[in-house]
Amino acid sequence: MASVDSQVTQPETPEQMKCWLCAQSFDAGQGRLHGKKFPCGLCSNAHRTMRRNLGGYPEEMQNFTPEEISDFFRTLHSKKPAGGGLNWQTMKAVMCTNIATRQIEQAKDKVKGEWLPASVWETRGWTKETIERQDNRWSNEYNAQVYRIRITSETWAQIHERITESLLRQERDATKKRGKEAEDLDVPMASVPKDDKDKKGQVAAAKKQERENEKIHALAARAVGAWTKILGQCEKMADKVHSAGAMPAETKQTYDELTAKLQKNMTAARQAINSFEQNKGKLVEDMAALAELPFQSADVKTVTQQSGVILKEVRKAFPKAAPKRKAQEVPANQEAQPKRRRTGKSNP
Repeated sequence: MASVDSQVTQPETPEQMKCWLCAQSFDAGQGRLHGKKFPCGLCSNAHRTMRRNLGGYPEEMQNFTPEEISDFFRTLHSKKPAGGGLNWQTMKAVMCTNIATRQIEQAKDKVKGEWLPASVWETRGWTKETIERQDNRWSNEYNAQVYRIRITSETWAQIHERITESLLRQERDATKKRGKEAEDLDVPMASVPKDDKDKKGQVAAAKKQERENEKIHALAARAVGAWTKILGQCEKMADKVHSAGAMPAETKQTYDELTAKLQKNMTAARQAINSFEQNKGKLVEDMAALAELPFQSADVKTVTQQSGVILKEVRKAFPKAAPKRKAQEVPANQEAQPKRRRTGKSNP
């Protein structure tokens, strides 16, 4: 990235240097000066890991300002576990969050958003950190602090899913490119010990599982964002549906099947999201595999559309409220009886 890579490190003091990536000051021994640039140890490793796995900065970060790049690397510092290093999984999670946040901020002035409690936004797939950065105010209606997230046609979960898929594609392209370059060298390879082969096989399998976990998490977050409100509507009308004796049996059965499907899918999606969060900070080989979801990507849109039709039919089948009695009409040739005035006093 030209705007960032062209920066030159300025010495803070004879003992301190400013990292050209995170813009924080460090002792000279906490990094290594490369020409006129000084990267701190963590930023140097992260920068090298991105080049190895993606070929450089992600496409979505190519137009980041120097300040936004520095903010990204400072976030990596805050995610580093005590006494350990950053894994690629954590780095990608930070990339997704920073890129998605930037895209949301750019679209902020284009649309208006609704004011809702943080707990509601979280069920739609938004992270707590992102929610707390939005406009907020006190709501007497909810008796809680409410937040407004202004977005276009995409939810946070959809944006996050799109960015995750883009990073996976760039990662695959970089891997293919490295493999092609190795083939072009045509250098005889030394024999690899069996133990090393086994270890490489385990690492490759772990990375493959990591990619599968990311796909499952993205789909789960998208489903939770799309179905939370619908499931709430189903559960809210449950008593009324089963107490309505005149409701057609077929309509009631369709409603029960929809509610059961949503409950099953939402439970699986939330479990996947929780498992994904528990994997954060772990080494790739120590991460647990996420369970397969009982639905596919296309099912999110299909079930959402079906729900609208089914719930509309259910509401139409509810018993209609009895009309209010009209005042008795007086014949034209008869005077209306004067209304009796009530004084509140009893007759003597």
